[in-house]
Amino acid sequence: MNRDEKEEFVRGLIREVEKDVLSLLAHVPEDWDGHELRNLIADTFDHERSDLLVKGLRKHQYLREKIAAEEKGHLTIEDDEDL
Repeated sequence: MNRDEKEEFVRGLIREVEKDVLSLLAHVPEDWDGHELRNLIADTFDHERSDLLVKGLRKHQYLREKIAAEEKGHLTIEDDEDL
């Protein structure tokens, strides 16, 4: 995939997850706030995982490359202390 294809893939996946989560909102308990909703969003993304990575066929390569990128200071997501 080139850069444009990767961006379109990410945008499409996020749109699908957004659509799925928004359709679930009518069914979540009223007392849910940002904590539960963050987990619902994470669970929805988790459902979209590739079987190739979940079953390990490409998982080891992914983890090696991810760790190498993190060691270079890339792919680091900062924790928000206020959450």
